[in-house]
Amino acid sequence: MLITRIDRQGNVKWSNRLGVSKEFGRDMVATKDGGFVIAGSTGVYGIDHTRDDIYLLKIDSAGTLLWTKTFGTLDSYDQAFAIEYDPNGNLYLTGRLINRGTFMGFLMKTDPNGNPMKTIAIGAENHSTNGYDLAVLSNGDIALTGFTTILEQNFQDRSDLMVGLFDKTLIRNGSILMRLQQELIMEPWGRVLRK
Repeated sequence: MLITRIDRQGNVKWSNRLGVSKEFGRDMVATKDGGFVIAGSTGVYGIDHTRDDIYLLKIDSAGTLLWTKTFGTLDSYDQAFAIEYDPNGNLYLTGRLINRGTFMGFLMKTDPNGNPMKTIAIGAENHSTNGYDLAVLSNGDIALTGFTTILEQNFQDRSDLMVGLFDKTLIRNGSILMRLQQELIMEPWGRVLRK
């Protein structure tokens, strides 16, 4: 994973390579202390050295690695796609994991040091669900978007947009599914969510 800090004029302030060759940073947030927390996946570190585990790492403002965390299960593809933090510095991640052979979306809450506080899986057996982006709202709720095949016959059918709203304890507030008319969006993936 290559991390580079560039100033407003396009000049490289620093560049740092972290990991070996199978680390992917998919999202990052700036922290109050001037550092950054990066979420993604690793195929080297963690419990599963042949498939992906969720990879969470923190660097300081100079790009120096402060800590890393991995989360996953053996023989599984576990990947984080988005990260946000709340006013208390707690981190929220979303992505996908394999649960009983099925791709499920997940929502994870960690403390400011990346220690897990709670994780929930979102989806159903014989379907595919991914969480792609999230936002922490001003009232502390977490909005989540992605895609799912839950409203279809099985995981091979087309995907529908998934939208979820959770409180800060990761309890769902309302429905997480939204079906869009096929003539409007053929493959709604829900990759980007903006406040």
